[in-house]
This record gives sequence, C-alpha cells and structure tokens, in this order.
Amino acid sequence: MTASTHTVIFEQGDQDVTSVAYRADSEPFVPAAPTYGIVDLRHTDTSSERVIVAAGTVPTQGAISLAVSAAGPAEADPRVITIASIAGLVEGERFLLTDQVGIREVVTIDSLPSATSVQLRTPIARNYLATSLLVSIENTATFPSAEAADEDEVKTGGGPYAIDWDFDGVLRREIIWVRRTSDRTWAAPEDLRLLDQTLEAEIGASFQFWGFIQQAHRDVRDDLRMASIDANRIDGTTMRSIVTYKAAWHGRSQTGDSEKLAKKYDDRYRGLISSVIEGLKPDGTTYPDDDDKADEGTTKVRHSLFSIA
Repeated sequence: MTASTHTVIFEQGDQDVTSVAYRADSEPFVPAAPTYGIVDLRHTDTSSERVIVAAGTVPTQGAISLAVSAAGPAEADPRVITIASIAGLVEGERFLLTDQVGIREVVTIDSLPSATSVQLRTPIARNYLATSLLVSIENTATFPSAEAADEDEVKTGGGPYAIDWDFDGVLRREIIWVRRTSDRTWAAPEDLRLLDQTLEAEIGASFQFWGFIQQAHRDVRDDLRMASIDANRIDGTTMRSIVTYKAAWHGRSQTGDSEKLAKKYDDRYRGLISSVIEGLKPDGTTYPDDDDKADEGTTKVRHSLFSIA
C-alpha cells in the first residue's frame, strides 16, 4: 500500500501522527483493532536504538458517527454536508462518508461555515442519501517528545523513522521526519488518489505517492520563488490543485504508456501556476520574451541631456 510521510517538529513535545486505513483494493475502512510501532530506520534490527515505540501499541480512534442530509453532485453544492451539529469536528480532519451499503469515500473538512454545515476540501464524488453517515476514520499515534527533542538525532538528518501500522492484518508503513520548522503542505496522497484513481494500480508498490507529493511541493515552491511570489499568499484550494497536478505528472512520468496523460497533467499545472504568477507578480515585474524585440532598423540612438562630456 502506498505510504504517506509525516513531519514532527523539533522540541514541540508529544505529537500526533494520523493515518487512514485502506484495503488492498484502495477501499477505506475503519479497523476494529489497529496497532502501530515506530522505528528509527537509521539503525539495524539488532540495534537497541532502533525501536522508538514498541509494535502493538494501540492508537486513538475517533468516535463520531453523524447522520447527514443528502449530499453529492446532485445537490446545490457538492462540497457541503449538512448535519445536526458540528460539535467535535475539527478543520483538516478526515472522515469516512458512507451510505452503509457499499458506497464510501474519505472526505476532509475544509471549514465549518455554520453550526450544522461542513464544507469539504474537494467535491463529493458520489451521491449519498439522507440515511448516510459521516464516521471517524483517522487513527492517531503519538511520536514521543524525548525523540522529537533529541538534538543529535536532528543533526544526523532527523530520520527517516517508520511508523508501521497494522490495520486488522492490513500492514502499512509510513515515513516520519523530525524537522526544526514545518513547511506548509497543501496536498496529500489522498488528493492524488482522487485525481487519478488508476495510478496506484499501475505504478505498483515500488513507487510511493508521498514521494510524488513531496517533489511536487518542492517544484511549486521553486517555481513561485523564481517569480518572487510567496506561496502563502495563494489560497489553499488553488495551491492544492496546483500541487496535485504536479504530483500526478510525476506519477505518470513513472509509467510506461502514460505520455499523453502526463502531458495533460503538466499542461494543466502550467496553466494554473501561470495564472497565479500573472495575477500576483510584483508591480513593475516584466517577463521578457525572445520574440519581444523591435524590428531591425526601427530603433534610434537617443543622447541624454545629462551625458558627461
């Protein structure tokens, strides 16, 4: 199963590491008895410094199960879910939206615009009846404060660590890094899955979605930095789309017969980021073009009134 990557911040105490369980067919589910362990991959299996959290540790699971009104593409706003109360819900948290029969998908809360409505980061893909449920699906582990505050560990790279999940027999490894500061992230592997639902099956387990997402973030930051634009000035929804399309291009570039699809993703990325750069470029900024020059013989030499003899 495709792995994700997590960042733990140096000297910030015990920190949560969350994950969602997926079956081999990429179907999300709520495990009955999940466990986890954390190891330092810089040390061998026989090293006493390898195990950070013993395997078999039980994570925290949410207990929310809320009935929702009809939701999905057939409704006025496919990003909005109406419930009885938003009590206990948190922006950024992921949930399972299920019709209790077989249709289900993972959704992420973007905002809570009212006491009874939830706005999601992306539109709901399928239609759900009023008997559907919004169910807690995140499993939350703890990265210990002692390891997060170890100066020597950060100086030697801050990882990689691995958190090994056991979701009722479905094994999943995710990567953790300890960093002094946190770079803002806009997209996650789940966003890439939603954009390209066949990519995971085609690339195989040797290629990991979190790697595509990480590289895409670096590429986007570099492209914006070259245009003298602060990425934090751009709204999160736009940045999520830009990063996800770049990640999809990286993913499709790894498959043998996906040149057209890779080009489609790259064209979409270039269109989005060009629009952002054009809209936010600093006053007075120009972007010279090779063809932007006067025809031969149409220029004249001008002598300055202030020239020095």
